[in-house]
Amino acid sequence: MNKETFDHVLKELADSNFRVEISEYHERAFGSWHITLMTAPKRRLVWDGKERWYVVEEETAEQFNGMNKWKDIWTDRHPKKDSVQYGVKFLCDGKA
Repeated sequence: MNKETFDHVLKELADSNFRVEISEYHERAFGSWHITLMTAPKRRLVWDGKERWYVVEEETAEQFNGMNKWKDIWTDRHPKKDSVQYGVKFLCDGKA
């Protein structure tokens, strides 16, 4: 995935009425990125460019070093062309 895909995900989330709290793209980190949504509980989409993992995470109440931990709630470890749409669809279907 690349910057174009990152921008596409941001657009899909906006089109689905999600509000983005944080979005960061890191070209030097193999094109990794994450997008944190203003949901309750908070959810985020993460692309690990080095390991090639696409993950949707949810913030938990459990803490480590004073920060809330995140848990994986949807993972695609072998992303394909339509993986981005599946991740966004998962968020939309789970949104209340």
